[in-house]
Amino acid sequence: MNYLDRTGLAKCTAGTFISLPGGGWSATVDCVSILGEERARFQDVYFAGDPQNASQLQEFNSSNAATYGPEVDAFERGGLLIDAYVRAQKMLESERCTKVFGTDESKANGWNPSQVLGKLMFGQGGLGSIGYGHTLGNEAFTTPTLFGVPLGTTGARISINAAAWQVENSGISPQERALTLLHELGHAFNLLYLRGSGGSKIWQGDTIPALQDYNNSLIYQECGVVYPTPRPGG
Repeated sequence: MNYLDRTGLAKCTAGTFISLPGGGWSATVDCVSILGEERARFQDVYFAGDPQNASQLQEFNSSNAATYGPEVDAFERGGLLIDAYVRAQKMLESERCTKVFGTDESKANGWNPSQVLGKLMFGQGGLGSIGYGHTLGNEAFTTPTLFGVPLGTTGARISINAAAWQVENSGISPQERALTLLHELGHAFNLLYLRGSGGSKIWQGDTIPALQDYNNSLIYQECGVVYPTPRPGG
């Protein structure tokens, strides 16, 4: 484990190892973020154990610790969320995708899904918010809030499982993160129904595997696939 990057958002490669008295080692370490950006280079990083065997790695110390670690982790998590948001907005340029959310009437009354996603993402309009939080073990989870505008009206909170998104080998692609955001946007539309959203084609209660599979398939088919020509009956 890299003790300066406990959540695993950066890949670090050690350069030349220098053996130190007492069994320790010194090396220059280059770190690249999960987003592909060069984040830091550490000089004289000291650790104990066999540097070629991660299971024996006991310490990872650096004078740069004050400017690396939790602060960069937060930056990386924010980058993953912004990337998912941008991709989701691109998907919402498709009329087929927008039909998952609301009705023609609700859209005409200001409930355009692209705008709603933006308001949730940036906490505007008293609709709710999007961020990392508790998800009951799911990749994401959307819950009602009572802090909308005017005060006491129902809002929606989309919470993302940070551990599920940020682990490099989790198998979750950037496109899948965007689709997850749109899936949860469907739940948010359902929670905001009484405020005029028109609901969505996403089913509530999808902690049940069959419903979750249905919702995931729906979002993928309507938002994740680019159709060069209209499908029959579409």
